[in-house]
Amino acid sequence: MAKAYRIVLLAFAGLFCSRAWAVEWTPTLENTPNLHTTTLTITLNAKPGAAQAIPVELHNLAESVWTANVSAGQSTLSPEDFECTAPGKIKEDLVFGYVTKITAPDNDVASMKVAWAGDDGVRYPWESDPAPVGKEDGGATIWPGLHRNNAGHFSWRYEPNGLLTDSVSFDGIARYYHRLASTPDAFWQFHFVIPDALGPGRMLASQANENAHMSGRDEEVRVEAADSVYNPKDAQVDWTSFRWTRKARVAGGKEYTTQLRYGAMALGVQVETDSPELAVGYGPAGKGGRNLFLAMPTADGLQIARPGEPIDPRAMSQNWLVMVDGDGAGSIPVMLIFQYRPDALSYQATGLTISRASGVGTIAIGAPFGVRVLPLEDVQRWRTAPGTIPTEELIAFRPFLMAYPWACRETFSVSNGQVHIRDAMTFLPWEDDWGTQFAPSSPIPPMVAWSVHAGYLPKTSIKNIQPTGIDTRYGPYWVGKGDEVDYALPIPRAYDNFPIRCQPPDDLAWLATITRTTLAGLDEFVPTEPSSPQVWTHALTFDHTAGAWRAANYLTPDERARFRTASRQRILGGLMPQNFRLRVDPLTGAKYMGVSFVWYGKEGPWGTFDLDRPNCTGYNDLPFWLGVNLYGIYTQAKYNAAWDLIRSQWPTVRSLVSYYENFNSWALMDPGSLESGGFYHADMPTAGYAGLVGYYYLAKQLGTPYQKDLGAYLLARSAVPMGCKLGFRAFMEQSGIRHLELVGKALPAGFGEDFAVSLHTPIAEQDNWGTSDPWWETGCLGPQSGQPEAMDLFLERCLDDLDTFERIFMETCANEQFAENDDVRVIPHVMVRTRLGGELRRSGAELVQLQNRPQYLPRDAHAFAEILSADCPVQLIDWAPGYIEDASWDATAATARIAVDGGGNGCTVKIISRASPVGLALDGTTVGEPIAISKSGEPRPFEVAIPAGKHTIQLICPAR
Repeated sequence: MAKAYRIVLLAFAGLFCSRAWAVEWTPTLENTPNLHTTTLTITLNAKPGAAQAIPVELHNLAESVWTANVSAGQSTLSPEDFECTAPGKIKEDLVFGYVTKITAPDNDVASMKVAWAGDDGVRYPWESDPAPVGKEDGGATIWPGLHRNNAGHFSWRYEPNGLLTDSVSFDGIARYYHRLASTPDAFWQFHFVIPDALGPGRMLASQANENAHMSGRDEEVRVEAADSVYNPKDAQVDWTSFRWTRKARVAGGKEYTTQLRYGAMALGVQVETDSPELAVGYGPAGKGGRNLFLAMPTADGLQIARPGEPIDPRAMSQNWLVMVDGDGAGSIPVMLIFQYRPDALSYQATGLTISRASGVGTIAIGAPFGVRVLPLEDVQRWRTAPGTIPTEELIAFRPFLMAYPWACRETFSVSNGQVHIRDAMTFLPWEDDWGTQFAPSSPIPPMVAWSVHAGYLPKTSIKNIQPTGIDTRYGPYWVGKGDEVDYALPIPRAYDNFPIRCQPPDDLAWLATITRTTLAGLDEFVPTEPSSPQVWTHALTFDHTAGAWRAANYLTPDERARFRTASRQRILGGLMPQNFRLRVDPLTGAKYMGVSFVWYGKEGPWGTFDLDRPNCTGYNDLPFWLGVNLYGIYTQAKYNAAWDLIRSQWPTVRSLVSYYENFNSWALMDPGSLESGGFYHADMPTAGYAGLVGYYYLAKQLGTPYQKDLGAYLLARSAVPMGCKLGFRAFMEQSGIRHLELVGKALPAGFGEDFAVSLHTPIAEQDNWGTSDPWWETGCLGPQSGQPEAMDLFLERCLDDLDTFERIFMETCANEQFAENDDVRVIPHVMVRTRLGGELRRSGAELVQLQNRPQYLPRDAHAFAEILSADCPVQLIDWAPGYIEDASWDATAATARIAVDGGGNGCTVKIISRASPVGLALDGTTVGEPIAISKSGEPRPFEVAIPAGKHTIQLICPAR
């Protein structure tokens, strides 16, 4: 192991860390280290009179520097030979795979050669494909799913969070979204604690959060435990289950054990303790009170007890009771299910104390009415008329806490454009003093249920699944009988749009000028020499190449050829393995690759992070940074026909998907935008979706059979929340979820762990529409400049929602005001309006005109090209692995001409035409019959087989 952080006490060593005059070596793709490299061979061509010990420095993107004194000639070194002379931004040992530069003093060295060798023998999960589980009847391979090496929804936390109805801490469950007032005691919390236990106390933390979460609320209330409460060694974590054991000492000196069991698929938690007493009850922000009454089943029916009234547990005819709270904001009743009959129950204003001399045992706790908040008048009526209590709903809820869904092993197969998923469940065993037994039932992810119910997914997606009438924060809770459920997700079509060059109409001449000036500025962004590893990898792969490539038909042949050469050189830096860092989840041990951007420590440019806390070791926008990298790499492969280059670096590209595998949530169907699993809005999840589009198509060309199916599986899962998020407000209104935000003409913004932004209403007179404003969470359809495939998902699955969303936005924020923003915010709305067409397309063009910018970043150019080409009836979808040399539309002749290089093996060009009939010719020879629009009137994709070499497609499309 390298001798980490022992600073070399040599005066000249510190000088060389900052010297600009040095012989320097930077890696190339052909000669670069990786995470497995163990040996560095360095050859120094020394100058006459050089020192015998020449200091050689290794640098990485974290700005750490490692130094070894090396003799002239050839030396073979290992990490142990180097001392840290500058710790940089993060504390870790020397890893050759992170080296971005090697320097030596030029007064001693004339030239330097470097070579890497050795292999540590370690293999990470993404570096080998799993063995198949079996075969479907139709021959499709069945693969193990996301449960492998997965942190699921439990990563990067001191305390678990994200229950289907509530948030969870060791001492309680809480709900942050049903109270109407933003005060510290306004949210609901249900505690379960050992009375008089000593140890770390709980504290109420209240902080403004506009900058932290941009949620639109004036204040976020958070209850958190002292740092010493949580020890990762006390927890057993899987992607759907969290088992946390903790010792508690009481005043008399005795020590008891409490265990919290929490399943991501379950509607409640289980708490087990050997303590003779356990106290439960409602307490806003740790305070007592708010208990109205409890209802207990007896042989004579439900017995109602108010605080202070005696309860005889011997009268319990079944193993449950219901506690009811209430205030002006409503009530969230809680069901308690007992493993053992208590010796005594003491019900006071501060809560219920459960006593059993030999230990309380296990108690299951959950909200039987799901996310619904019951009106106070209803529960007040229950106190005097227990016959009005909906006992049938309580009885129906009980099995979900007793036959408790725990571990899930997911398998999948891909066939006929669908991903077939099977979830095999295990359940926590239950035996109680009443001899109660229930057959288990297995839930499907609630977003799948909602998407089927609302029409975002076809009804054929599920079979033998029944609604329960219970709503979770992510959708309705639907289950199948037994310990297995099956459902099918369609692979989203993810149509690209390569705008064909058109002669702009007179009223868009100004936009043609902007497009030309934007593309003319490419030279300043595309180097002619290979790029070196950089922190901002998305600039190499996406910002200055992707959008420009999608507008490439508006380049001249010479410009296009120069851009093709230069952008190929530029992307080399984005493929360097040094850009990406091995990360380990502190709770589960799940390993994955993150971008080097998250190396920033306590004072990074985008936030402050405490490196000493396990869930604060980096920036949390991984879906964005990984997503735009993957999408940019895919764009280069497809538009530049750089498949050979990407193939040579496929292990690096494959590693970038490991985050999506390791942090995918059963409930969210996606990692979300935070490492902690929260599905907050803005451009983070959208960028993640775009990245998965890129990986899916890359793997189709370059991947193994497993990698191809994995790409389809991850993309199909991610498309579920993406496709229903704009209309998710309908579910929230139906379920009765209440939020801290204003409810009115609000943007339908999707979902989060606490629905932080889901019902925010933008106010044009108050918001300045910047990143600190809540509209950024609700209104951003990004990421940067948007992607055609993400827009296509909205058009395919939620066209009406998208249209409604954009019209509300336009009404709330006038173009004159919105145009004052930068392109990150404006361009995605321009794209949406272009896709929706009609007066909305004109509004999108007006946004660009009002900005009055002569030039944009290259990533924005494709949005302008889409407007200029909007009337062209021909749309290019795919041509991999070929290369489009030029594509133009002659409106007078109603003809599209597409020049294609099929490469050495030929390719297939996929085209959509919105006109019918279509005359089709290849190199002047008619190909097949004219292609017609489908009977439904929808454009129908068709394919043209292109032989090896260069060819021309001609399509004749009469006016519509």
